Amino acid sequence: RKDCLKTIDFICVVGVKCNKCKRLQYRRCKHRTQEERKMGIDVENISLPKFEKEKYLEHGKKTYEMREEVEKIADEVFAKGAKNIVLIGIGGTEFEMMAINYILKKYSTIDTSLYNAADANTLHPRKITKDTLVITASASGDTKEIIEATHWIKETGAYVVAFTKKEGKLGKLV
Repeated sequence: RKDCLKTIDFICVVGVKCNKCKRLQYRRCKHRTQEERKMGIDVENISLPKFEKEKYLEHGKKTYEMREEVEKIADEVFAKGAKNIVLIGIGGTEFEMMAINYILKKYSTIDTSLYNAADANTLHPRKITKDTLVITASASGDTKEIIEATHWIKETGAYVVAFTKKEGKLGKLV
């Protein structure tokens, strides 16, 4: 819903780290005190120093403004026989896809999967067929793992939709 964009906030779990040694697996860190262990404290807030909330929300608004176009594409793809959705991402894109995957699994009956692009390039998941809608994204349009995945996925006959710059490699490919 459009009014949800006003209340959305960024939520991302990137790891749990120790303040002293900066080790990410804080649960196993030698600096974790006995008191913390007894109380079950093993979480620390981690900030994302380069995260620009306003820019993130602006991109979300622009994406939402494309809703009619996206719904039209989805209707066309499923009218042609798509049976499942596969989300492909890497880095920040993969984290964004996690939220989409969660929402689809919670509110839809469509079979949905999420793959890291590098893993997908190695595995070539059998779930990706001519009856699959693959959704991916690349801010630059030139993310090499996404480009590689898009090449072989298109060869399967799957429908590929990408959120990207039209002038980038990915934009030209899809």
